[in-house]
Amino acid sequence: MSRLKSKYKRDEKDLISSMKQRGKSVFVLSITLKETSKIKKHQIYECIYIDGDTKKETNIIGKDISDCMDKLNAYVGMGIPGITTNHILGNESLFLEEDDNI
Repeated sequence: MSRLKSKYKRDEKDLISSMKQRGKSVFVLSITLKETSKIKKHQIYECIYIDGDTKKETNIIGKDISDCMDKLNAYVGMGIPGITTNHILGNESLFLEEDDNI
């Protein structure tokens, strides 16, 4: 994998400031696979994102990163506290579907 040039390596504060200057108020800083879920074909991802002026961190249970971003999208920009979003998106029992086996 290629390395980023040093001019592209900013600290988090500068990166957030740059994104806000570009008119972005909601964006993901990082998403990391943390663990497999007990729900069939699901993983647990840790997502750190900016929602307005607030940095939030949440665990999201999803089939892949795209699925996690779709789920997160429903909760950003609405003023929902990060702890509430984490409880909803990181709770395995809330995402059980009839065809998903534990």
